[in-house]
Amino acid sequence: MQARLAKLVLLIAGAWAMMCFLPLSQATAETILRRAVSSMPEELDPQKQSQSVQRQILNDIFVGLTEIDQTGQIVPGAAESWQIADGGKTYIFKLRKNGRWQDGMPVHAQDFVLAFERLFNLGNAARQVGLFSAISVTSTQANIIRPAVDALDALTLQINLHQPFPHFLFVLAKPPAFPVPSHLYESLGEDWVLPENLIGNGAYQLASIEKKGHIIHLNRSPYFHKFRPDAAEKVQYLSPSGTMTIGRLMAAGLAEISSQIPPFQRQAVQNLPGFALQSQPTPSLISILINTNLQALKPLSVRKALYFAVDRNAINHTLNADFIPVRGLVPPLEGYDSLLPDPVARETAIAMAQELMQAQGYTSSNPLNLVLTIPDILSEKTLAAQIKRDLSRIYVQLDIISLPFGELVQNMGKGDFELVRRNWVADYPDPYNFLHIYRRQFNPVLFPGDDPNLDTLFTAAENSPENRLPLLRKAEAHLLEQYLVIPLFMRTTQYLVSDRISGWSNTPWAANASHWLTIKQAP
Repeated sequence: MQARLAKLVLLIAGAWAMMCFLPLSQATAETILRRAVSSMPEELDPQKQSQSVQRQILNDIFVGLTEIDQTGQIVPGAAESWQIADGGKTYIFKLRKNGRWQDGMPVHAQDFVLAFERLFNLGNAARQVGLFSAISVTSTQANIIRPAVDALDALTLQINLHQPFPHFLFVLAKPPAFPVPSHLYESLGEDWVLPENLIGNGAYQLASIEKKGHIIHLNRSPYFHKFRPDAAEKVQYLSPSGTMTIGRLMAAGLAEISSQIPPFQRQAVQNLPGFALQSQPTPSLISILINTNLQALKPLSVRKALYFAVDRNAINHTLNADFIPVRGLVPPLEGYDSLLPDPVARETAIAMAQELMQAQGYTSSNPLNLVLTIPDILSEKTLAAQIKRDLSRIYVQLDIISLPFGELVQNMGKGDFELVRRNWVADYPDPYNFLHIYRRQFNPVLFPGDDPNLDTLFTAAENSPENRLPLLRKAEAHLLEQYLVIPLFMRTTQYLVSDRISGWSNTPWAANASHWLTIKQAP
């Protein structure tokens, strides 16, 4: 049956491929690396980056002061070296003397000054400006924000922070911190990001965008400071159209690397000849957020019962996923003692949860009625169905509502939900990523009150780098006692990668940018 299904997929995909893309032999004649993505980005503006597909493409076109290599470590990018002074509040970067824009003009420190000034003054369009909130800022009379980023000379950049931020070098590798070509910005203004004008300082230059064909073409830059041997001469990003899926596109041999393969497509593609299904842990937490402002969910015992009733292993099996079960608020991070699932027997946990619910007056004839909101995605409906089965054992009648992702996020921010599926992805490898989201400063609607104990622990962690992780571990334990959320998994992302690709990394923070990879010619 599986063989017949795979053959059918190949036939359908192959027919579609003949209409849309080059045959494999033509595509590989110039060592073209083809990367399948779920959709085409609306724009390629580094300071406005908010989508993963934008991040992937921008990582090929630009390089920040730093980079994250294939082992997940910080390495020099546009800066060849740096110094940290003033107790971690001053960073001085020396740019590469041979750093060039893709038009051959030199990369100067002023290009990074312009980038940060632009980032801090884009308003709501700069979705990730919060990553750089540690940078000191001043405001002029014209309400223009001036970040403390200064060009000491053409190749020396200084950035001043108002407080130490241990992961500052890590976030500098992200697109919002990519430089802006000041020599173009002077003449073009905001039009510098239009496809016909866009140039970067990275490994590949934007050549063209075929909107009808759903293909973005990149050419290798002659000015980039490092390439691996046999790196691709060209890179193409292509997305399926109509009823086509990433799985079918890959089955037709139209790309060497896929974007995320959804769990429901995994079985159909995992045995494709010439490909391997790679699994990369994503530092994230899939959870069910509980609205504690609702009267029915205010009792701690009810929230605790919900926490113990959910069977993470059953959900993982139902989804056919390789997710990592998590019962704490922080998924596994290097150097941090994350809370992993304990050996409590399933029936023992259910009995405990039933007892807690009965103490609140809930029984099979008098259930607690709740609504779980999920994204309108097939795999999420599968997850929700298993949670509904789990909670039915502790006298909960669960209704499920599916919403478009954007609407779900808006409702979450407004507190317009009872239970909601949330996937929180870390921006840098620190437990604080996963803990600060339960503070009033993050969402005053969901968490209107102050928590002095939590604030004390966070302040102590900021002021004591040597004790930071133990103090954050105490903060996690403090939050866990309140049962504000039902932790489920750390997500793993599956990619299909051709056997002709070398250099791919499943390290959690590896970006797998194209210049880190090599490709062999097709036989």
